[in-house]
Amino acid sequence: MKYIMVTNWRGHWDQLPDNRALFTKTMFRNPMDEGKLIGNTETVFIKRNRETRKIEGCWEGKVSDFKTARYKDLDAISFRVGITDRLDCPSEYRDYSEGWYCEGESRSENSSWLYAQSLRKKKQPENKDKNYWDGIEKDFGISKRVFGKNISFVKNQFKREIIFRDVEQAYFLAKNDFNKPAVILAGGVIEELLRLFLDNKNENVKNKRFEELIEICQKKGFLKEEISNLASAIRRFRNSVHLAAEKSKKYTISKATASATVALIFTIVNDFQKE
Repeated sequence: MKYIMVTNWRGHWDQLPDNRALFTKTMFRNPMDEGKLIGNTETVFIKRNRETRKIEGCWEGKVSDFKTARYKDLDAISFRVGITDRLDCPSEYRDYSEGWYCEGESRSENSSWLYAQSLRKKKQPENKDKNYWDGIEKDFGISKRVFGKNISFVKNQFKREIIFRDVEQAYFLAKNDFNKPAVILAGGVIEELLRLFLDNKNENVKNKRFEELIEICQKKGFLKEEISNLASAIRRFRNSVHLAAEKSKKYTISKATASATVALIFTIVNDFQKE
């Protein structure tokens, strides 16, 4: 499934406070409804000019962390926006008016949050947080406490919680052979960690793409060249398996690639500690 979200509002979609936005339910466009609220769904974000109606920008990414809300006495849904790249607006969406659209079936491999929740009920014990990090420490040699210290540059507590959550879910997905959503989710974590690290170093990262963040880190000596190259490869591979690009079985992601992408999260933050 994929969302298409269209607005003409100031700050959308690349300058949102805390990367959160809100749509009233009146913005749902058939067949979009509350039953299709699935975390980490791939999304095309479109910004139109309020007066001219011309498309001012288009981005791809995902939405997550849905919460019920109210806006001007209307029921609404707030959500977190995670932009991965800027792109030319696909021709099939150029005539879309403001609203929240969806296409495709909801039960797809990209519905990582849905799969994680259903599988977790069957396979995970009550203390799921401890179980995740026990596994992470066994497989990658890093505890939750050490990882927390390694991302001390993330000052915002809400962002820290989001990072911990997405790391746990990426690990869970990779362990249970949901390789594509594991790579997409882990790639998003890596991009956000690079952005927050550089922001903490007072680097100008506003509107920077994933590859630009990697280039800055390498140029400044924040990441070793081989790690930068690996991060770039992961970024390209993650983008190649977006729904729009996945046209052949040759793009199928292996379990090894999914595990390597999750491992790169810990490799990068460990490298930050040595710069």
